[in-house]
Amino acid sequence: MSSNPPTQIKEFCVFLTSTGLRQTEHLQDVKNFGNSVIKYSDERIAVRMVLDRGKWFIEVSDVPNPHTWFDPALVRDLIADRGNDELSIEQQIDFVQTHWPKIRELFTSENRKETFDKLKALSELRVQRRFPESNLATKH
Repeated sequence: MSSNPPTQIKEFCVFLTSTGLRQTEHLQDVKNFGNSVIKYSDERIAVRMVLDRGKWFIEVSDVPNPHTWFDPALVRDLIADRGNDELSIEQQIDFVQTHWPKIRELFTSENRKETFDKLKALSELRVQRRFPESNLATKH
């Protein structure tokens, strides 16, 4: 697999730069499926593009919680109506670009706790939908 990101990812990086974010990380693991992580952030919000086994994903987080990431489908469920749990990379990019001002607002210091609580609850509901018989669907 090529270590060069596809055009749509490059264009998304240009978009992120235009919003004031800067690239803060670019990791590549050419030995393991060509996996890659490209991260953009500022003092408040972080967006990363992850290439995992040949498939690109986008995730959003805030800088104070760097180990908790949310995919655009969960964020969409929070600010719009629930839809498919899985979005194509094109749909992920389109959603983030179209809703960028609202996404930034979700991760302000005033909204951060409520945003994380709601996104975690939506994530738990997703697990329950996907694995209704699993112990993963129960709260810890």
